[in-house]
Amino acid sequence: MKTFQQIATELGVPYCNGIDRGFRCHQQHDLNGSLVNGTIHLRDRQSNRANTLVMLKMVAHARDPSLDADPPWRRVYHTAVAVRGLAAEIHIRLPRDAFDFDRAFVLAGVAGLPNSVAFRKQAYDWARR
Repeated sequence: MKTFQQIATELGVPYCNGIDRGFRCHQQHDLNGSLVNGTIHLRDRQSNRANTLVMLKMVAHARDPSLDADPPWRRVYHTAVAVRGLAAEIHIRLPRDAFDFDRAFVLAGVAGLPNSVAFRKQAYDWARR
């Protein structure tokens, strides 16, 4: 697995690992990190699938801030699609079950909506796949 620093470098996103000029970075609030002004503030941890998924979601939001403007189900759908693209870009394979919760959330969010709602059909098809 790649480190967070390697992922950020390959994807061209500013990254702070919690240390800034020899001092603890003030943006380092919790284990999930934060995204401030396009810079990812996240401590390096053991590289595994769950941590890499968190990092890729932060990169997706850093690259495309408009992902936060959607309704929740659409935001989760667009973020998951963006994460898949980022993983392919840096040659990381994410198994389907890494998105099981996201798929269930999107499926619940689109239930009862007509197909005329933007991205409803694409999100439904993705969640059922």
